[in-house]
Amino acid sequence: EHIAAVAATSFGSWTVVVDDQAWRASFDDLVLPPVFSPDGRRVAAGVRSNGSWGVAVDGETWPETFDMVWDPVFSSSGERVVAKVEKGGRFAFAVDGKVWSPWYDAIWEPAFSPDGERLLIRAVENGTYLRQVVPFDSTFRG
Repeated sequence: EHIAAVAATSFGSWTVVVDDQAWRASFDDLVLPPVFSPDGRRVAAGVRSNGSWGVAVDGETWPETFDMVWDPVFSSSGERVVAKVEKGGRFAFAVDGKVWSPWYDAIWEPAFSPDGERLLIRAVENGTYLRQVVPFDSTFRG
């Protein structure tokens, strides 16, 4: 069993602490509650620093920033991490640090297939409700 929490390393500086070990990365605005992978080996959290949102996984922050992020979700194996993200009023999925899906008018939270090889996309684009299951090895990219 592991435990993770958001902690202040100093006034106005936040990080995630996992089993009494603080991440080296810190964030000046906010850290959302940490999320564990199904096997408990990995931890991810939505983070906000300098007015921009991002995702941090195992203490490493993804390079791209967004207007908003939602709680990261791990695949069943814990190998992949996906988060719903927003930029400019449009929504997409970021997977393992990169925007992976097209940008939509609206998008629901991500759902992995049981084997972690496909992602259910539920979205709205131009008034049309879309639902598709997309394999990660496809050329489907934003």
